[in-house]
Amino acid sequence: MKTDEHFRGLVRAWNETGRLKPIIPLIFFGEDFKDLKKFAKKEKAPIFYTPHEAAYAIKILVERLKLKI
Repeated sequence: MKTDEHFRGLVRAWNETGRLKPIIPLIFFGEDFKDLKKFAKKEKAPIFYTPHEAAYAIKILVERLKLKI
């Protein structure tokens, strides 16, 4: 299974169940990356391009969670 097939399956499952898409950043790279980028944008799904971006996004989300408590 290619990375993009797995991601498309996740998004399809979120849409079919009516659940909100998770805020946990997903990192993808490799073949079909441009198509995957377009698909994520169309579906409004989170996607980050480097581990650094993903780590920063998680840090911000954790800090915001602490502010709400």
